[in-house]
Amino acid sequence: LMVEWAILLALAIAAALYAQTSDWTARIDNQLLDFGSSLTRPPLDPDITLVTIDDESLAQIGVWPWSRDRHAQLIDQLERDGARLIVLDILFPEPSESGADEALAQAVERSGKVVLPHSFVARRNSVDAIDPLWPLPALRAASAGVGHVDAAPDPDGGLRRFDLSFRTLDDAFPHAAVRALEASGADTS
Repeated sequence: LMVEWAILLALAIAAALYAQTSDWTARIDNQLLDFGSSLTRPPLDPDITLVTIDDESLAQIGVWPWSRDRHAQLIDQLERDGARLIVLDILFPEPSESGADEALAQAVERSGKVVLPHSFVARRNSVDAIDPLWPLPALRAASAGVGHVDAAPDPDGGLRRFDLSFRTLDDAFPHAAVRALEASGADTS
């Protein structure tokens, strides 16, 4: 009887060590989280419209990247359609044609309710420090807010979490979702 219990204990310890060093329990956790989230997910808000860059839009408009003029036209069209808030998830850190950049900045300013994203880049001559990668200065100044869109997917490719405020040693950077809530007048404190 003692030998059987010793074998069972050894197997249990081996299974626990294997579970800790492998990701099979993480996969089960993620599947349970996905299932639980699907049960409590509220219905989609009919007031939210996603304008996506997909195969159909690429076939109609042309290959990516599109001119900034096209983005300005899209913002103007969303304004005409009564958008209360526009959140772009496209980074604009580098200049393109000056007229197109100016047209986009003017459309963002005319709207007054465009939230733009920013990302992060490694700081030069540093091992692990980062700096924000902001949109062009004219776009940033014209926007209703700028927030980070940094997120790391889980090993299975699913995006289940992100930082609402990304903190560095120097500063804190709110997520674009927080900036969107602020631009809509919601209390984010």
